Amino acid sequence: MKTSPRAKCLPQSALFKTLAILLIMGFYCLDYFYRISTGLIVPELMTHYNVSPAGIGFFASAFYLGYVLFQIPGGYLIDKFPLQKTIAIFVMICSLTFLGFIYSHHFYLGVLWRFLLGLGSALSFVSVLHVARHTLHQRYFGLISGLTIAIGTLTGSLIQVYIAHAIQYWSWQTCLALSALPSFSIAFLFLLPFFKSVNTPLISAKTKPMQPIQSLLQLSRQRGFILNAIIGGLFYLPTSILAAAWGVSLFTLSYHLSRTDSAFCLTLLFAGWSLGSPIIGYLNDHFFNYRLTISICALAASIVSIIMIILPQWVNHAVYTLAFLVGLFSSAQVSVWNVFNKLCPPHINGIGIALTNMIITLSAALFHVLEGFLITYYSTIKSHSNLSNAGLLHGLWIIPGLFMISALLSQFLPQPASKKNLAEREGFEPSVRVNVHTLSRRAP
Repeated sequence: MKTSPRAKCLPQSALFKTLAILLIMGFYCLDYFYRISTGLIVPELMTHYNVSPAGIGFFASAFYLGYVLFQIPGGYLIDKFPLQKTIAIFVMICSLTFLGFIYSHHFYLGVLWRFLLGLGSALSFVSVLHVARHTLHQRYFGLISGLTIAIGTLTGSLIQVYIAHAIQYWSWQTCLALSALPSFSIAFLFLLPFFKSVNTPLISAKTKPMQPIQSLLQLSRQRGFILNAIIGGLFYLPTSILAAAWGVSLFTLSYHLSRTDSAFCLTLLFAGWSLGSPIIGYLNDHFFNYRLTISICALAASIVSIIMIILPQWVNHAVYTLAFLVGLFSSAQVSVWNVFNKLCPPHINGIGIALTNMIITLSAALFHVLEGFLITYYSTIKSHSNLSNAGLLHGLWIIPGLFMISALLSQFLPQPASKKNLAEREGFEPSVRVNVHTLSRRAP
């Protein structure tokens, strides 16, 4: 019987499959640290580049803009070309552009380096989900997406704690440069011959140029697909605002913590994500009530964030607990990938993941600039300085509002499928050789 390209490309070794997923997760961990590293060195960057908080917002936003713009082309690349070489190239791009940003001095050049860093990071998270969806059973997709987010965010934040401690002894540029070295090892390892098993091209070399556009149109017509990605963006944005820009400043100015303790506070936020993401992913996979999960967690996160922002003098000793709870409730964002798994046809998996991730990160690209201007505006009014505690707290009031909007929009998502209906639709087993056209007809 003639086998499909998909069946031929599936990994033959469980060991290599596991190692491949772990290596890509390592890429995602480093990418996440590169993403949030600006928040650790806000005072140094303001001095080094001679910018206000609005300039820091531009640096954070430039990363997400590059990340957003390359999501669809990146998804098309991993659908059409060997994943092994593609990832190796993009890991190298991340490392070199991160070093460029560290040692640049001109503001516009710094923005360009951050933009290129975002472009290079575009495939980190998408690649993990792509390999997981095409090598594992669908029932584990929510769990894997949750674990990926958990491991990536927690590891990235732990690297940040180590760098915050190291900055006390060496220059911030030296410390950040050393953190880029593991990326070169990941790129080299991925070029080894036995990782060819992760290559999963689904699109024929004879693909028509308009096919990606047709795939996007097909996804946009899928009921709830765009709304689901928007909810994911609103849910992710508070964590991005705290981790990638203003979290360390909040904890040092409002709670009078040291830089190392502030970085540890963010680590607890990501520890909440790490604990909650796989649990919520697993519950959504088996109980299918993501509407309730999103709305309850969003309302809880908004209440905790209000307490953290409005009452710093009263909850000073509880800040670590509050940070953990914000991360725990924010981890319900993983529900977005459970919804995605039920809406996206498998034969356009890469483009589907990329479109969802693009919309999620587009919110960060837009709101980081807005947040920077808000903090600059309120700081100027309250204390006539570029960055003040009062201005920072006023600017961060946007966080609970984003959670509340997420809770409201979640009520318009499609009804969750029952276990019986999902079981009828599930026909994908990695070990079974199937035809890709058959898979597309089975797609929801």
